Amino acid sequence: MKKLFALLLALAMVLSLAACSQEEVAYSSSADEGDLVYVDLISIEPMTKVGTSYNGSVVTNYTETACVCYTTTGDEVWVYIDIDTYMDLFDSTADFVGDDWWADRIDFSSPVRVHGKMDMAEDLCEGLSYDIGSSLVIVFESKD
Repeated sequence: MKKLFALLLALAMVLSLAACSQEEVAYSSSADEGDLVYVDLISIEPMTKVGTSYNGSVVTNYTETACVCYTTTGDEVWVYIDIDTYMDLFDSTADFVGDDWWADRIDFSSPVRVHGKMDMAEDLCEGLSYDIGSSLVIVFESKD
């Protein structure tokens, strides 16, 4: 009886994990919040900085950026990425310090696949959807 109970418990755990696991899919314009996606990019360009440290109402530390990207299918997508990760993986010469920050558009010689999770821009930063003109962004997780 104990073996049967243990077997049923193990089966229930496996089924529970299978139900909770989510499969990554190719990005499409019908992607929804919470979807795990991958997308093949031909370009990336930081368009806005997001601050997480404040001194009163003044941002003292910018930690993320929202990048406009173009895909191999011609879609425009927004990728939300940590600034340090962006500089490590895409453009070490970008300057995100101060009000006179800049970062060039990077055009890839061959497509670059990135992976992430769809999220609401407003959940990441109040006013972000207004700034970028999109309600959904891909929160960057990795790059092939």
